[in-house]
Amino acid sequence: MTYRESDLRDNLKKNLGLIEDGLTLIKDEYYLPNKIGASGFIDILAKDQNGMLVVIEIKISKSSEREAITELFKYIALLKQNMSLKDSEIRVIVISTDWHELLLPFSEFHWNTAYNSSGFSVETDEYGMPSKIEEIDIPQKNSGRDFIPRHWLQFYLNEDERSNCAIQYAGKIKKRGINNFILLHFYFYDDYDRKRKYGFYFAQQREKL
Repeated sequence: MTYRESDLRDNLKKNLGLIEDGLTLIKDEYYLPNKIGASGFIDILAKDQNGMLVVIEIKISKSSEREAITELFKYIALLKQNMSLKDSEIRVIVISTDWHELLLPFSEFHWNTAYNSSGFSVETDEYGMPSKIEEIDIPQKNSGRDFIPRHWLQFYLNEDERSNCAIQYAGKIKKRGINNFILLHFYFYDDYDRKRKYGFYFAQQREKL
């Protein structure tokens, strides 16, 4: 690869329609001042046909791929800081010549943030002129440990009562066919009478239908 990242950026800013119809350039190398740390430069800041700001980040090497997600979080935070934007008012597009290292962290960014984000793979000629741009398929979200919103605490005056009720409660839950849950015992001191109180916390893992 004989060209630089800036060459691809300069070619893309003149051909934003290759990425998406209706994209218009606001500025390339858009400066973002930072009152509490290092400033930053967005590769391309654009606006889509619905008026939303679009942060376009460009990567051409594996070493820069590793920095991409960190830079995205920084640039978005600075945009919100400087323009008082909401998450829903910002879109993110990452364009890379190589997604080998970037795909997994970007998929985590995509599924675990509220930002409208998409990734594109780009092929270029020797001068950094894009010849083919395709949107990538983002892997399905890895749910991991995902608890449903309905979880709660139960409180008791003594340890034995708490333990017995927790056992009975777990038994009733299992009879309903629910086996993927946590039930955590805890105690605390009441600020009013300074006595130890007991309780348990229940949360159920989200299950596929």
